[in-house]
Amino acid sequence: MQQLGGWSKNEAQLNVRELLSQNFLYYDGKASVPEQIHTYLSTNWKELRNLPKDDPTLVAKARDRWYVPDPRKAGDLEKLREKALLKEFEEYKEAKKKLKVFRLEAVRAGFKKAWQERDYTDIIAVAEKTSFRCHQGRSQATHVVRPSDNTDGREIMARADLLIRLVQSGIRGDKVSLRKVVEAIISEERTKQHKVLAEQLEELLTVMPFDRSVTNVGGPMMDQRMGNLFHEVLPQRKLSDLILPDEVQQICQALIQEQHRIDLLRSYNIEPRNRILLIGSPGNGKTSLAEAIAEALMIPLLVVRYESVVGTYLGETAVRLKKIFEYASNRKCVLFFDEFETLGKERGDLHETGEIKRVVSSLLMQIDNLPSHVIVVGATNHPELLDRAVWRRFQVRMTLPCPTRARLTEWFEKFERRIKISLGYTPGTLAKRLLGANFAEIEEFGATVFRQYVLDQPNADMKDIVSKTLQSWSARSVSVPQHDKSEVNDA
Repeated sequence: MQQLGGWSKNEAQLNVRELLSQNFLYYDGKASVPEQIHTYLSTNWKELRNLPKDDPTLVAKARDRWYVPDPRKAGDLEKLREKALLKEFEEYKEAKKKLKVFRLEAVRAGFKKAWQERDYTDIIAVAEKTSFRCHQGRSQATHVVRPSDNTDGREIMARADLLIRLVQSGIRGDKVSLRKVVEAIISEERTKQHKVLAEQLEELLTVMPFDRSVTNVGGPMMDQRMGNLFHEVLPQRKLSDLILPDEVQQICQALIQEQHRIDLLRSYNIEPRNRILLIGSPGNGKTSLAEAIAEALMIPLLVVRYESVVGTYLGETAVRLKKIFEYASNRKCVLFFDEFETLGKERGDLHETGEIKRVVSSLLMQIDNLPSHVIVVGATNHPELLDRAVWRRFQVRMTLPCPTRARLTEWFEKFERRIKISLGYTPGTLAKRLLGANFAEIEEFGATVFRQYVLDQPNADMKDIVSKTLQSWSARSVSVPQHDKSEVNDA
């Protein structure tokens, strides 16, 4: 019989559901009704008007419907991103050989879905292709530990992710990633009150050589043009390393918790906060805090390069900004803008050209469309220069003040514990002598002292080194209050 309909015998016919899946989102009735479906139903059915989005009648009517993703909503963008990752995971499943190149984000998404569906075979198959195997005995039989019914699958999946990353880093010889994963395991064990294991792992890290030169780890490869717009940093600083006001510490911990429990928030149709503005004088920890947030979330830090972003031609800056935000939107990361007033200047400034108005408008649009899994951090020394609309875009605004004597004292106490050497003077005395310096200057002071101590081995006199460094420090251009020398000698 001759085939009709215009399809070749060897041509695969279109699957309507597959076409819908590629371009639309599906509502299964497990959460609140999406805005798009809610608008349609309330418009066409009188009995459904003015009903809340979680009303059982509305949910029943909305179930099994497809809807168009809203690019302005972070939740819709995250769902599209997850679909793309799962599609990529399907390709990993179908691959016949070991995967030489793969995205860890896609593996995570696929493993999570497979675990929820209790499809352990897929987890084993893909794990073998990514060089992650678990053998038992001589038979080399791969096995999966099945959790009990009351086990939190998400917690086990998180541990599985860490194990996969640990093995992969060891195989590649990637010491930076290996150290990062071990530190994450230590943090997890401390949370579970497994202090002995955590301390043993920390001791192993102290003897492990560490190369900090790698700056582009944990994400997809980017072309040279994107690399010119920002540089990717593997975060090392921790929140516990910083001396922060109590209220700033509390806010940061809350933000980190929101990102860690993003699934719980979304089950209530709530998105975590992801737009942070840091205010303060230079050298008081704005950049360090952005890095510490990235470190706590185990995601890379993308630092924008203004010299490459700001263009000389009309509209060039806005185009480059769009590229940065588009790249960042496809991964979990912290996007950091230092000296944010450079891009977010007040549009009413009479001394500025029309180009800055276009840049600010483009910036506002990009920030609005940013998914919540991307943390955008702006830092400024001049908040009064920011456009009011830009100011309102940030959900969290934190001021990092100049260090007080008490905070400088705390810094020197931590510094002594870190280097495991007494400085010869009390931390309070050093704080009093250096009061007026910012944290960046204090860190440079500590580095200078410790560097000289190492060079003077084996006959190093730390107290003498600190005394000489203090004398030379007073001659610097930094405004540091001077005190009587006897004040230090009496410590």
